Amino acid sequence: MLNLVLLAYLAPVPLLLLGARLWPAGGRARTLAAAAALLLAFAGLSLEVRQAFQGRYLYVGNGIGDGELYAYSVLWLLFALGLLAAGIRLRLSAARYAALAVLMLTVAKVFLLDMADLEGLLRILSFFGLGASLIGIGWLYQRFVQPPRPAAAS
Repeated sequence: MLNLVLLAYLAPVPLLLLGARLWPAGGRARTLAAAAALLLAFAGLSLEVRQAFQGRYLYVGNGIGDGELYAYSVLWLLFALGLLAAGIRLRLSAARYAALAVLMLTVAKVFLLDMADLEGLLRILSFFGLGASLIGIGWLYQRFVQPPRPAAAS
């Protein structure tokens, strides 16, 4: 069976990234192509999660279970980490900023939606897990994006 979500949302992403790479620097088309690639990738990945939990028909009225909510959070966090890794590896500040934007959206979703119904030990473990991942991301960013400067000789 053909996955139409994959075809409609994720297939254009490499073409948009290639277009953003080939257009002259400083042009609006380059920025728009990169932004469109980011939005299509984010929407496509999110709809893939929806399709995995809801099946073929992605109705809005089907409701969202806890497992689906957590899957969105995990996927968005992995997407942000992938963007951060690409931004560090390719030295693209726009990819790093996009990673931080997706990360902020993920943290807001986790605090506002995912942890709203948790109580007791599960809530504590969720806070620790989120805090540990944020500390790890901060360490990666500090280590690879802004390495320590050598001390000036006195």
